[in-house]
Amino acid sequence: MVKHIRLFILLITSTVIIFAGGGKISGVVTDGETKQPLPGVNVIVEETSLGAATDIHGEFIILNIPAGSYTLRASYIGYTSYRIQELRVNIDQTTRQNIALSVEVIAGEEVTVIAQRKLVQKDLTASQKIFTSEEILEMPVESFLGVLTTQAGVNTGADGALHIRGGRSNEVGYYIDGISVANPFTTNGLAINISNKALEEMKVVSGAFNAEYGNAMSGIVNIQTKDGGKDYHGSFSVNTGDYISKDTDLYMNIDEVNPFTNRTYEVVLNGPVPLIGNGNRLTFNLSGRYNDYEGYLYGIREHAVGDSANFESDDWYIELGGNNEYVSLNSSKKLNLMGKLTYRLTPRMKLSLQTMHEGRTYKSYTTTGSHNYRYNPDGTSTYQRNNYNYSLRLNHSIAARTFYQANVFISSTDYKRYQFQPIDLSAAKPSEQYFDSTGYVYYLDDPEFGKLYVLQDSKYVPSNRIMGAPDSDTFLFGGSDRVHEYRQSESRGYKFDITSQVTNRHELKTGISTRYDILDERNFEILYDGQRYNIPVILAVNNSPTHDHYENSSVFFSAYIQDKIEYDNMIINAGVRYDSFNPNEDFIANLLEPEGKVLDDDPEIVAAKTKKMVSPRLGISFPITDTGILHFSYGHFYQMPTLRRLYKKEIFGAGAAPEIGYADLKPEKSVIYEFGLQQQFGQMMAIDASIYYKDIRELLALQSISYESPNYGPASYSIYLNKDYGSVQGLTISLTKRYDPVTKISLWLDYSYQKADGNSVADDAFLFSVLTGMEEEKVIVPLLWDQNHILNGTVMFSQPGKWGVTIIGKLAGGWPYTPTIYKANYNAKSNSERKPWTQNINIRAHKTFKIGHLDYVLFAKVYNVFDHRDERYVYNDTGRSGYTYINRSSQEPKIIDHYGEPGVHTWEEYYQRPHYYMAPRSVNIGVSIDF
Repeated sequence: MVKHIRLFILLITSTVIIFAGGGKISGVVTDGETKQPLPGVNVIVEETSLGAATDIHGEFIILNIPAGSYTLRASYIGYTSYRIQELRVNIDQTTRQNIALSVEVIAGEEVTVIAQRKLVQKDLTASQKIFTSEEILEMPVESFLGVLTTQAGVNTGADGALHIRGGRSNEVGYYIDGISVANPFTTNGLAINISNKALEEMKVVSGAFNAEYGNAMSGIVNIQTKDGGKDYHGSFSVNTGDYISKDTDLYMNIDEVNPFTNRTYEVVLNGPVPLIGNGNRLTFNLSGRYNDYEGYLYGIREHAVGDSANFESDDWYIELGGNNEYVSLNSSKKLNLMGKLTYRLTPRMKLSLQTMHEGRTYKSYTTTGSHNYRYNPDGTSTYQRNNYNYSLRLNHSIAARTFYQANVFISSTDYKRYQFQPIDLSAAKPSEQYFDSTGYVYYLDDPEFGKLYVLQDSKYVPSNRIMGAPDSDTFLFGGSDRVHEYRQSESRGYKFDITSQVTNRHELKTGISTRYDILDERNFEILYDGQRYNIPVILAVNNSPTHDHYENSSVFFSAYIQDKIEYDNMIINAGVRYDSFNPNEDFIANLLEPEGKVLDDDPEIVAAKTKKMVSPRLGISFPITDTGILHFSYGHFYQMPTLRRLYKKEIFGAGAAPEIGYADLKPEKSVIYEFGLQQQFGQMMAIDASIYYKDIRELLALQSISYESPNYGPASYSIYLNKDYGSVQGLTISLTKRYDPVTKISLWLDYSYQKADGNSVADDAFLFSVLTGMEEEKVIVPLLWDQNHILNGTVMFSQPGKWGVTIIGKLAGGWPYTPTIYKANYNAKSNSERKPWTQNINIRAHKTFKIGHLDYVLFAKVYNVFDHRDERYVYNDTGRSGYTYINRSSQEPKIIDHYGEPGVHTWEEYYQRPHYYMAPRSVNIGVSIDF
């Protein structure tokens, strides 16, 4: 906590400042009768101090408007005032609104109309989708990530990771109020989430995004949060429920329904700061969301960690030290917090201070080996994440058509994987002999092995308590997972952008940014076998295969310039971006001699070079009519590979096959082409279709290298290199029907056809042997997350302010897998077969009651309504999740004679994997109090 207070103080005292996204309103004011332009008309956005006067051509442009709905008012002497309510402004987009004024007949007369949200976006030069806060809140989703998966071109892999247009999951850039919330260890990836009720708008760009965004290759997700206003608004909600399924043969404890098993509490409050708010000059927006989730994947505490077993004779001995209680193996407790202060120093200057936090403690059943602990659940690892982000932002209009946005931010991530309790080796106390320290962990300076760390009074038990093995795949009878992982990062950066509407046709935007990352990662294993290691020991860092650590820093710098050119029959977004990355690290120069040429010779080490990237971007929109628009976009996109792959350290040794980092990795690159069409039909419906192609180069692949070690003879090691290639081609079609009071229905239908191919990543796909001079032939195959067909449908049936029902349905083709023919001399091509199709339906229903100034909203959410078994992972011999034949004939006879004995489970039960399927049906009900 002290660390984050210091970061906050550093943020406040920083002198560099930066950016948040906004939109603009433009149009022409004319005389309603003569159709002639009217100069000098005052056009203002009533909820803000923003406005403009029309020029001699009757044109007006209002810049720097935060995303939201507004009332636009036009007034002119001798003419009736004209007000347009509920005019929607979107991030980085132009809202076009022409106005025709009538000659005033009665003094003070005013015309008021309600704006309709446009179904086609005239300045759309790349595929994107915008969701408002109202739409998100009515959907059966837990966070905005659930909304993303309903969009054409977006899918999830079998592991649940999100992919945009066939790219890898870490190729998506996430921004909240213009601030990147990426995890630097994985280049991208969402580090912090926030409550849906704190959002104003979410914009998803899946095509060629503008030059101001970088270090991403597949898409951008830009979240705009709400600012407080002159009135107080708030919400408190709670919902609770459980999984309800009849799949008792697959899921333990699923028939024990407890309506308070999975609980979520959410609170949002915004408005002027009490006493000192002075109207809306100083406002706040606070949100918090806490989720206590027990999950649906259970084990039974049949064994304790310290149980013993002996399989070295025909009479098996199995100790049963557990209490036979059910224990959740995928539970989670998660807290999201956001605080935002906005101070309007002047009508043209706004200062915002924002802090965000995400903390989570959880168990993971899908982690490799966790299924083995189903009857020894206390032996599994615990995972913990604590991420923070602090930012200070200044928005200043220095002229009617020029403003700058500046931001400085500090963020940190803290990830832990541990058993029993975290271990901080930096806090270890020195000791001269075993067990004379008072701490949980202490160290000894061994003259031969270096600094050894020792645990005392721990719950770890020696592995020799389990003697022999059943000679068949089965569950564990005791012991615990002893792998520990710790990753911490701290990032500091700034960004400065300036936007100027230099003419009515040209909006010029340019900016620079810098980010400095400090990465610290440590991985180790507790050694305790009761023989060589007769106490729990952690070997010396970077001197053994079981303990590695690095601490490195890197620097990103970028600059860009882009021009938005707007004519009635053509809109162009043209820009170029420059990026550089300095890894600040050395690497082994000759990968074929990683240990040097001769015995006890050090390998040649050189400094990694700074990587420099230039990315041109171009997008063009051709409005054929007011309701028909063609667009084309093209761009180059770079991002640095997962930074962990640059810095990882392991040692070479006899029998070791380490995986080492390579600091001279090149940036990954994607070139994107897209053609699209928007067409509106009548007043209620529109279609958006796109075809796209992506050429992806320099992706990371794990290269296996065999070589002759001068110290140990024939050896091998692994290293990530820029060896992989991919290509994606696809078609997306989206149909939108806006809400109307007659049918009371809003509708979105999205279809995607896609082929995402790349190099095979089988175990030997990137093998190179120095001894033979041979390298494996590269084979192009479907990527693991590829789904050829995806159909999404979202239907909202509602009476605004009273009731509503939202249904989200998905039908998707199966993911690829590599088939195996048991005991056949046949090697199938990687990913040459497909898993079964998946399908799912989620529903949210609500009813609103008004009592005084409060809205009471009763709601229910049902996920996987029909409790369908969607198969995520399959066995390669059958292509299904439920059964396999591999090794059964050879393994089961070695255990079948002991069926029925206490602690012995069948071979078939071991291969029934509940995490191979999507989650079963869950039902939550709740209430929200809003004002």
